[in-house]
Amino acid sequence: MALERRRRTSRLLIRILLALTAVGTLAYAAFIAAGEPAAFSDAASIWIYHGTLLFASLTCFAGAVSVPDQRGAWAAFGVLGRPAVLPAAPPDLSRRAAP
Repeated sequence: MALERRRRTSRLLIRILLALTAVGTLAYAAFIAAGEPAAFSDAASIWIYHGTLLFASLTCFAGAVSVPDQRGAWAAFGVLGRPAVLPAAPPDLSRRAAP
């Protein structure tokens, strides 16, 4: 009974974190699609971008806790996924070369 309750709680936490990650991704995509308005530049590049990465990492750590068989892989994604795959800061798209 306690194990089943823990699994349900873990699944709920993962779903919440995935939803927050999706919202952050969509918010940052909307910022890019809007032409990167200067009024939202700091909020988007600092809070939304890095918050989305944080929620993605937390999702991986929650997966590591809830899936014991795959704990190492989930933890590795949570710790090493960001530096290995993503840049340390959001790309500066305003310096793109004109076509």
